[in-house]
Amino acid sequence: MPVPQPVNGHAPQQGAGLWIRDRVITHLLSSSARPGVWAFVAGLGWKRLAAVESGRSPLTGLAVLAKANGLPVSFRENALGQIDQILV
Repeated sequence: MPVPQPVNGHAPQQGAGLWIRDRVITHLLSSSARPGVWAFVAGLGWKRLAAVESGRSPLTGLAVLAKANGLPVSFRENALGQIDQILV
């Protein structure tokens, strides 16, 4: 299976993060070929969950909860185009 590549409908902004609201996570993928956890956000494509010092488990747990229950999410995309906060 090919490793996901980020798809952006917009260029990531430098400085403050960009909030995206009311989206649905339809797929999740973890890959050793390109380390990290990736979420497919409907209408936006693959987005990587940002790595944090304490690990990815809080973001991954929220993404799994949202995907499994079909819940809409709002998330903050950092300057690198990675999801660094999720609101379910």
